[in-house]
Amino acid sequence: MNKHTLTNQKLRKMFLYINSELFSNELPEPEFFVFHGTEKLFPLNFPANEIQGICVPCGNHYFIGLHVNQNLNVAFCTMVHEMIHIWQMENNKSPSHSGWFMVWCNKAIEEFFYMDIN
Repeated sequence: MNKHTLTNQKLRKMFLYINSELFSNELPEPEFFVFHGTEKLFPLNFPANEIQGICVPCGNHYFIGLHVNQNLNVAFCTMVHEMIHIWQMENNKSPSHSGWFMVWCNKAIEEFFYMDIN
């Protein structure tokens, strides 16, 4: 395994950094997993090779999975994406790709890429 291979430990490190820098440590830490694209992902039941990441709520806990075939830059962006879904669910917002999702995307771009996109 090379230093750029995604692991659960790298996912956790990304999560902790993003949670601190973007979400003020407000998000609960999920369980992490790396998937390879050959499995069907519960509960969606579609091939894992069609997605880059997934966030699954389970009771009062979450699971975040990222596809193993991402470079670390893409994986970081995918983690931000999945963490926004956790924020939405924790704050009783619809886990969609509009509304609050876009608010957090804009905050992430400003925080991590130093761009004023307004």
